[in-house]
Amino acid sequence: MVLRDAEDQIEGASNQLQQSVKDVEYIAYEIEDALSEFVLNVHGNRGLSRKVHDMIPFLPRNEVKNAARNLSSKISHIMGEKKESVDKLVTMLRQISSSSRRIHTWPHQVLAEGDEIVGFKTREDELVKQLAPDDARLTILIAGPGGSGKSTVVQNVYRSDRIRRREEGSGPFGCYAWVHVLNMEVEMLLLKMLREFEAQRQEAYPETPTTVLQEEDDSKEKLALLLQRDRFLVVLDNVWSRDDLERIVSALPKGLPGSKIIITTRNSDVTSVAPDYIHDLSSGLSSEEAQELFCKKAFQASDGQLPHILEEWAQKILKRCEGMPLPISAIGNLLAKKPQTPVQWKRLHDRLRYEICRHGSDLSVISRNLQPSYRDLPSHLKSCFLYFSMFPEDYSISRERLIRLWVAEGFVGPQEGEPKEKAAGEFLDELFKRNLVVASTRDVDGRRVRRCRVLHLVREINISRQNSFLTVLERNYNPSADSIRRLSLNNGPVEKIRGMTSGIRTLLVFGHATSLSELEMILKTGKYLSVLDLQGVALKEFPEHVLGLTLLKYLSLKKTQIKTVPQSIKKLVYLETLDVRHTSVSYLPNEIWKLEMLRHLLVFCKDGGSGGVVLSASNLGALSSIQTLSLIKVETTSEIRTALEMLAGLSKLGLTDLKREDGEQLCGSIQKMQDLSKLDVRAISKDEYLDLDHMTFPLVAPLYLQRLYLEGQLERVPRWISELTSLTKIGLKWSKLKARDDPLQALQALPNLMELNLIDYYTGEELTFKAQTFKKLMVLIIEQFDELKVVKIEDGAMPQLKRLTMCKCQNLKSLPEGVAGLNAFEEIRWNEMPDEFTTMVQERCFSIFESSILRDLPKSEYFSLQKHKVIMH
Repeated sequence: MVLRDAEDQIEGASNQLQQSVKDVEYIAYEIEDALSEFVLNVHGNRGLSRKVHDMIPFLPRNEVKNAARNLSSKISHIMGEKKESVDKLVTMLRQISSSSRRIHTWPHQVLAEGDEIVGFKTREDELVKQLAPDDARLTILIAGPGGSGKSTVVQNVYRSDRIRRREEGSGPFGCYAWVHVLNMEVEMLLLKMLREFEAQRQEAYPETPTTVLQEEDDSKEKLALLLQRDRFLVVLDNVWSRDDLERIVSALPKGLPGSKIIITTRNSDVTSVAPDYIHDLSSGLSSEEAQELFCKKAFQASDGQLPHILEEWAQKILKRCEGMPLPISAIGNLLAKKPQTPVQWKRLHDRLRYEICRHGSDLSVISRNLQPSYRDLPSHLKSCFLYFSMFPEDYSISRERLIRLWVAEGFVGPQEGEPKEKAAGEFLDELFKRNLVVASTRDVDGRRVRRCRVLHLVREINISRQNSFLTVLERNYNPSADSIRRLSLNNGPVEKIRGMTSGIRTLLVFGHATSLSELEMILKTGKYLSVLDLQGVALKEFPEHVLGLTLLKYLSLKKTQIKTVPQSIKKLVYLETLDVRHTSVSYLPNEIWKLEMLRHLLVFCKDGGSGGVVLSASNLGALSSIQTLSLIKVETTSEIRTALEMLAGLSKLGLTDLKREDGEQLCGSIQKMQDLSKLDVRAISKDEYLDLDHMTFPLVAPLYLQRLYLEGQLERVPRWISELTSLTKIGLKWSKLKARDDPLQALQALPNLMELNLIDYYTGEELTFKAQTFKKLMVLIIEQFDELKVVKIEDGAMPQLKRLTMCKCQNLKSLPEGVAGLNAFEEIRWNEMPDEFTTMVQERCFSIFESSILRDLPKSEYFSLQKHKVIMH
């Protein structure tokens, strides 16, 4: 609690306070080490299993009692020795709290005057239209990260003659108010509005007995009287929380129809009611707009052309700004004062982190603008957000990988009635809503993020504030801490951290310059390691020293060259995640079943035909905590049902090498998995049938299945698939459905299906998408339909289709009939198609797309769009 209280007050604080915080941090780490040592001692004496671990408080064994007594004595010694430091910090925090009420305060930053803004004109024009008095809609939300220009866009419109027209008195609003919300109380905010409105009115508001009240008590009533004959425009700038906004809006009088409220915020989820209009500025300026703004600032040039001699370093600097107007403007202004030479610009590029975070520098406005977003985070999200700095610049992180890491790190506490992974996913979604994390890849509907990262400058600021939270070992690293807790190793000088890793808890390795000897140096001393991610490291053998890391919870050897997992893996009794995907591991030892706390077992043999890894199912039920099991090669049919029935809590299951006779038992097991969200089932060969039509109705599970992949021949599409109303993605390969049946009947009514991948699915000559079917489908892939000659899309079918891929259909000579009627259509891709197909697409693309996505473009833009976006050959 002491450290949490200090966290918001340490930035910009005195050296004495910052040192006190560090002292208390080290005390916390000493206690953490003592607790880890206790667990190691008990484990060493008794071969601690999860059940024994849970029962420690009740065990009468002498060794446990002695270990607990030693732990208590050590903690008491630490606290007694360091009590003075803790008391000193508490006293300082109390003094600060009593002397001033801490609120979010930072200079309001307007990027530039209206005539200097680049890239905002379209947004401003759109905003002006939405402020039209004949538009009865009330709320407009402007959302984006710090430095994206939210306030600037609104302020240019708010001050413009198009809205105010004070001289003629013909503006659409009678009253205007701009309020910086911050932590202002509602009554004070209403009072500020009232004073602004009164100053703009020529006549006073009516005096009645009900209005003869104290000013601070009757603001709402006075506002109601003042606005009963006028439209108002209120800008609520920098709204941080939903509660603040709801209190303000509910207290604000309605005003005449056509009144408007504009809200600027860094939190897209700030309102519980959907705004009438939303402007999302999170993507920043385009590359052309960014360069034009940069040139205006750095060279006072309006043509957007960079001098050739400076172009390389200008582009590198712009890349770090990622289209955010504030950093571009601030850096451009600073460079305008410096000699315009490559040496000077390179020096600034290399020192950006230092200059942005240095107090009083010309670029400190960038960090001052971004820091409040971090300070406003609840404590449980701050560690999650800082963790992004463990990954290299530009690194796109898988959502699932990040969530598993957070859980292993202990960032997610115990959850009642749901897995920790679900709560961690909600943490990540919250960071997206606050515009602190950006999406690299989304699902086809644009909602769920698959991969993500933080902006360059946000990462730089995070690294600067790490202190003892984490250490990023890059090429130019200079040690700033005595001990390392979390280490990100990215081709940095490992020799510089020798002797600093005895307390290390986390090691993530990136790049390819790390030698095995350097890695061993860290593993030998890191007995407290709980997270070890060696994805992509050039390892040919399973690292021997890993087997001595008793406290390890997370181990990833994904994309390494290892061939085996040793039997002694059973020593890692606390392991929760084991990831050996895309390795040469084709067999897992039975000792895996000793890992009773395992939650995610991820395997995929890159050398195997199906990718499955052999694992005996005889003791599968021992993994009572398992959530992810994929891809496991099935060897013994008789073991499947018995083993899988004991794993009803699975959320993701992948099985390979199934035979026809396995189907009934597999269906019986799957029907008990109510939490199953992803199912991947593959036959032993493309000539083997999957007999999966054995579900009992009404279907109880897996009702919440979202992703389904079936690889193998089918007599027909299993009937239960049409009951899966949550299904968003289906992949069907080698199904080879016969022409006598309608191959799409079981799929066409699925209400949430967005992506359909069909490979060697159908043996008929004609495929018809019937009218009013596949209502939400956005992506369709048709591949290797050897007999297919005609594809028809009837009216109203696939109304939301955006992308169509055609591949290896040797008898298909023309585009699908009806594709011109798809109004949402954006892109067609093809590969290994007949020459006639290619020729027809090229000849017809103008007429096909003219009525849909290209209808608003001038003819001169057709070819460019056709070549680079719409048609991909």
